[in-house]
Amino acid sequence: ARSIVLRGELSVPEQFAARFFAPGQYFVRNEANGRYYSKYGIMNAVMSLPPMWLQAATAGGISAAGHYPSLLLTNVWNVVLSTVLAVLLYALASRYTQRVALRVLFVVGVLYCSFLWFYQRAQSSEIYQVLFFTALFMYLSPFLRASRERGPLRLEPRAWAGLAGAWIFAALLLFTRVSYGLLLPIIALLALYAALAGRTWQEV
Repeated sequence: ARSIVLRGELSVPEQFAARFFAPGQYFVRNEANGRYYSKYGIMNAVMSLPPMWLQAATAGGISAAGHYPSLLLTNVWNVVLSTVLAVLLYALASRYTQRVALRVLFVVGVLYCSFLWFYQRAQSSEIYQVLFFTALFMYLSPFLRASRERGPLRLEPRAWAGLAGAWIFAALLLFTRVSYGLLLPIIALLALYAALAGRTWQEV
């Protein structure tokens, strides 16, 4: 994120990356251009940009590679992400119950009665991974429900937009951690099952 803000590129300064722990542990060297890059997904850098930009605009610049950015701004950004996640969880719960107390209980249970509580207090990627996955489910489930009830030929544009939204957040997860690529065939199979369940080929 610091390299994006300062130089507009993804590579990390060689003098820092080459001596940071074991080779390949956190940064990998591109043999084609000799530059070092983070081995983690690009969305981790993108999601760290807001506090970096704010620090560069308000604190007179960003410290050099190897020094921590502003802990206050990073924590404020973490609070913002946690708040957005709470809003999404509340909206998700509203699809299953009309009782406000149960919605609030669900949000509190997820945020404070699970391991997610730890990630709300830390500067790590898990908080926005959960956010992306929650948004993916919120977009995908209405499409699957509509496809199961009406069939793919009778779907409204809103349903297809939901599927597109699900793919967007699946891509964000993939760019955060490559192992989330396992979600892609699962989404495709779920969509196919919802479209075919209980129908003849002519109906599809």
